[in-house]
Amino acid sequence: MYEELDRRLVNVLQIDPRATWAKVGKILGVSPTTVAHRWQRLVDDGIAWITACPNLDQQMTAIVEVDCHTESLPQVIKTLCANPMIVSIDETTGDRDLLLTVVAPDLPTLSDMVIDWIGGLRGVHGSRSALVTSVVIGSNSWRIDALSKTEKILARGPDQESYGCFLLTTWTGSWLSRSLSMDVPAPPHLPVPSTSPPAPCIVGCRSC
Repeated sequence: MYEELDRRLVNVLQIDPRATWAKVGKILGVSPTTVAHRWQRLVDDGIAWITACPNLDQQMTAIVEVDCHTESLPQVIKTLCANPMIVSIDETTGDRDLLLTVVAPDLPTLSDMVIDWIGGLRGVHGSRSALVTSVVIGSNSWRIDALSKTEKILARGPDQESYGCFLLTTWTGSWLSRSLSMDVPAPPHLPVPSTSPPAPCIVGCRSC
């Protein structure tokens, strides 16, 4: 059974995914050991995890519609899923088969990705793309909102806006009124570091 403390714990880590257990425990009024054990249980049960996603404001991003031959669709999806520059893949109805979100460090790389690589996949017979000019709201801004105003201020960590990626604390508790749908599955285990030095960036964007 998950309790209100678990919701508050996740909320703290949404605000500062690199927080130490000592900091989290102080904010929540419990011991570092308690929050560490509770977090590990959430991770082990597949309820919450920490992952990374690119900061789209610092990347070239495109929304790509892909047309596939029906018999090739499963293999095309499998191939696309293996490419780290594709951050989301959706099957759709209508005039396209797949809708992709593609990120790249610059426009030439993005063009090569969309025109040459995606367009050259066996089974793909057409694609259309549109550049994203600005990100209005992203998954990194979603919060459970289980903390008081004071606790939220105490939980604030380093400003991630300047990084090339965001660390996201994701929560799938069934008793939440709102859930966050992620485009990638939860990684096996990526716990928040229990010591003071921050965890190294796992994306390799070289901006951290």
